[in-house]
Amino acid sequence: KVAGTNDPGPKYTRNKYPASKFTFQKEMSGVKSVWESQWDSNGIFVLKNDNSLWGWKSYLIGDGTTNYVSSPVKIMSDVACFATGGGAWSSDGYAVRYALKTDGSLWGWGYSNVGDGTEGLHATPIKIMDGVSQLYVIDRIAGTMAKQPETVYVIKYDGSLWGWGADDDFGFYGSACSGRYCLSPVKILDDVKSISGNSGKRTYAVTNNGDMWGWGSYQTGSSVNGVTHFQAFDTKKLAENVASVNGELFIKNDGSLWENQFSYSGNYSAAKLMDGVSWAQVNFGAYFAIKNDGTLWGWGKNYAAGYSSGDGIKTPVKLLDGVSCAYIGFDNYMALKNDGTLWMAGKNQSGEFGNGTTNESRKFIRVAGGVMEPFKSGGLPFVDVRPGAYYYEPVKWAIEKGVTTGTTASTFSPAQTCTRGQIITFLWRASGSPEPKGSGSYTDVKAGDYYAKAAQWAAENNIASGTAFSPGGPCTRAMAVEFMWKQAGSPQAAACSFTDVSPEASYYQAVNWAVSKGVTAGTSKTTFSPDATCTRGQIVTFLYKGLA
Repeated sequence: KVAGTNDPGPKYTRNKYPASKFTFQKEMSGVKSVWESQWDSNGIFVLKNDNSLWGWKSYLIGDGTTNYVSSPVKIMSDVACFATGGGAWSSDGYAVRYALKTDGSLWGWGYSNVGDGTEGLHATPIKIMDGVSQLYVIDRIAGTMAKQPETVYVIKYDGSLWGWGADDDFGFYGSACSGRYCLSPVKILDDVKSISGNSGKRTYAVTNNGDMWGWGSYQTGSSVNGVTHFQAFDTKKLAENVASVNGELFIKNDGSLWENQFSYSGNYSAAKLMDGVSWAQVNFGAYFAIKNDGTLWGWGKNYAAGYSSGDGIKTPVKLLDGVSCAYIGFDNYMALKNDGTLWMAGKNQSGEFGNGTTNESRKFIRVAGGVMEPFKSGGLPFVDVRPGAYYYEPVKWAIEKGVTTGTTASTFSPAQTCTRGQIITFLWRASGSPEPKGSGSYTDVKAGDYYAKAAQWAAENNIASGTAFSPGGPCTRAMAVEFMWKQAGSPQAAACSFTDVSPEASYYQAVNWAVSKGVTAGTSKTTFSPDATCTRGQIVTFLYKGLA
């Protein structure tokens, strides 16, 4: 029964689905992102290319009623991001919706508390606050919450982190809120660039200086009346030099992947899992990681890695090449490749693969082509730049400073190899786009090329040399740091001890400077990999760390 009504809600019987329901069906055109709650009958919401928000299959569409809406209707315009949560306890029962508009205002609607200080039904969107840059809604399915089962966090333009919603004595806001839930936003931290939580009982935030903070609760190993006992802990610093965090996993600036661990007495530690990682997630004991080279790896209770029973796979198994992003569900998994093909593995009992069958697959199989990653950024126009990615803040900085635009209006292509023409143009723009004094220094650079002024400027300032620039050639790690070092005035720095960087190399001093300034580290403790090619995401990250 739908909360607040006498309507029992729609009913579905899986074995009555026609075969066509197991294949991809077109729903709408002009869409750049889509959201659907993990709970039945809780609505589908899409953000279109014109920034209009649409929704259907919900009793909480935001139209001022609790009537079930079966086909798409427009909810509001000028929306940058959307999030939904709740609905675990009855269909749409305590669900809330949030829309972050392009002007930074946050709007909410739904049952229970949406953050305006009141409880009850909010059938029409109401304004919660201004100045919001990022939005996170985390469903809290664990515990004994009888009301709102989600926690809401926002990061404002000034870097301050605020939260409201479920608390349930698990310390979801540290000491900022006490009781079962907060009706209004409470401030938690300053200078925050990203956060992550899960359906468990802890939340983590990474500040702009690379510190990772955590709060919530840990299991004590005891129980009360048969119920597992948890002890709350206040906001505290847990790690340094952190690039991103996703649930209990975090990636350091050097690309190493770590897992948070708490003992029964509350002592914190972190276990290193692997190196060279750009993204990772663990869900229901299944671990996945995407490495910097685009390979996808799996271990733990991971069906795609060969898990069947017991404690899980101990050693990571390579699953796919050329992966740009992945999504990990309860018992099926998705991976999107750089070529736009979508691959899936795991259970398929309800036709989740969309390939016309209900056959499961322990290995990833291709299910579709021409697929884009849904846009979930809080302010960037790119579908392939997600909050939490190591290059998110650098891309944001680069766009704001006019250093670069995207490869299209909606893509940045962070995994695409960066060319020499692109990096010299980025560096020139970051230096204020100075007008060169002459022209024609390079035989392979024409006056009308987008990188012509940048290349000429580089020649005149001894940043690049020779008679040919090779603008279409790939930019290597050595080239990138040498360009930046020369633009900085070729300063001296303490020597590094990489085995693959000779003191006689032209980029030797540049590598020393880049490491000392924090622009980049080695690819391992002993190697720099000077000949490795750089992606667009890596290059804007180098520039951000060196120039921002």
